[in-house]
Amino acid sequence: MNHSYFQFIGKRLRQEDAYFISKDSHLFAVCDGVGGSQDGRMAAQMLVESIGNKYAISDIQTMEDFKIFTEEIVNSLWQKTFLDIATTMSLVYLSGASAYIASIGDTKVYVINSISKDWIMTRDHSIVQELYEAGIIHTEAEKRTHPMRNKITKAISSTTLLDTEDIEFKEIKTLTSGSYILLATDGVCESFEHEELIDIILDKQLISVQQKIAAIEEKCTRISKDNSTCVLIEYET
Repeated sequence: MNHSYFQFIGKRLRQEDAYFISKDSHLFAVCDGVGGSQDGRMAAQMLVESIGNKYAISDIQTMEDFKIFTEEIVNSLWQKTFLDIATTMSLVYLSGASAYIASIGDTKVYVINSISKDWIMTRDHSIVQELYEAGIIHTEAEKRTHPMRNKITKAISSTTLLDTEDIEFKEIKTLTSGSYILLATDGVCESFEHEELIDIILDKQLISVQQKIAAIEEKCTRISKDNSTCVLIEYET
């Protein structure tokens, strides 16, 4: 499994994103510490540490195993500190030709089929997503520029227990060789229209995942004010 990543601090004073890539290249996570909490950086770092520690003693074979693993992870910050801290999370586990996906907040996962050019992405837990679904705003451009664009409706936190229904789960059962999976914080997504991001990933002139990540990073470092973190995986049979 080929993969690459980048992080960029943007115009923020510190980096509050975190990521995890397992040594066996099966489990991937990207987290974005919530700026309105007391310490988003702490939340994101604590969560990726919890993911790593839990994965070391886990045996994920099925989607149901993944759901149980995720449910334990999302409440791992509960009462671990007296501070009110929170983070988003996108989590991907690769099992054979399947991808198990979980997300909370507005950190996205894209799955792109390089043969058919079809792609899907996770649904954000955010105010602008709810406004979009209610028909109050109508385009992705409006979502990216709306005054409430950074307001999320769900997060993993030290003060709130989450239920299974709070987690967005997806199972992709038919990954084909050459498919791509991208995990990205909102700092990355604010720099691109979705189709533009997909075009970079499918660009045949950018042969390796490292070249594709470099192209995404180049634009983020010019445009994004926010912390940016993304992980790109090329699935191979």
